[in-house]
Amino acid sequence: MTPPKAPTYGGQADLYRRLRPDYPDAVFERLAAECGDRHALAAELGAGSGQATARLLGIFDKVIAIEPDKQMAALMPRDPRLEVRLQWAEKATFKAPLDAIVAATAFHWMDARAVCELARKSLRPGGVFMPFGYGPFRFVAPAAAQRLGDAEYEFWKPWMDARLVRWRHYADLVEETGLAKSVERFDHVFDRQYAAEDAAGLLMTTSYAATVEREQPGYAKSFTRRVIKAAGGEPITIRFGLMGAIARF
Repeated sequence: MTPPKAPTYGGQADLYRRLRPDYPDAVFERLAAECGDRHALAAELGAGSGQATARLLGIFDKVIAIEPDKQMAALMPRDPRLEVRLQWAEKATFKAPLDAIVAATAFHWMDARAVCELARKSLRPGGVFMPFGYGPFRFVAPAAAQRLGDAEYEFWKPWMDARLVRWRHYADLVEETGLAKSVERFDHVFDRQYAAEDAAGLLMTTSYAATVEREQPGYAKSFTRRVIKAAGGEPITIRFGLMGAIARF
């Protein structure tokens, strides 16, 4: 059975690009090292608004970005070495062997077996598939904001896609396909401070909070007011947990 399609984020495209965190340098340093001295061509699946794309262009001679949402794709960096395709990752095909395939905070929306089969067919010998991404964003300070964030997360659960309720480490998703010859997992956690309004905006870029706003217009403004009140004039500290996998086929 084909799983339901991933949600699209065009309605939150600008917030997504402005407020979603960048990825740590170590992720891209590791990717470059895993590819050895061959950095000709990479594909990025579910590229979104290009949070990882610009960094990939700093490693590879050419990047093919696969993104189904045209509003998100319109925000990608302009570069003659970047080819953008408006399509779902599972439908992608590549003529030339790829040195790497990357999926940044997108793999959980995809058919893992179809994507791993694509990687198996499309990567050159020694090429690497590297899905990585953030788990749920959580307020950790000040205390009143943490309590509000935790309560709101429980409120959002009925609007969450089943793939988020059953959140899995990307390495597990790859391993369970049985297609990869080797899979290595990695994890990284860090905190970052946001102004209260931006902290609320970041959470509104999630698929479930955006769904609540569509079904209950005005929810985003109400949530933002409550976050600002809970912050009490202080910045909000948000904890980000990054997970990833390095797979070879």
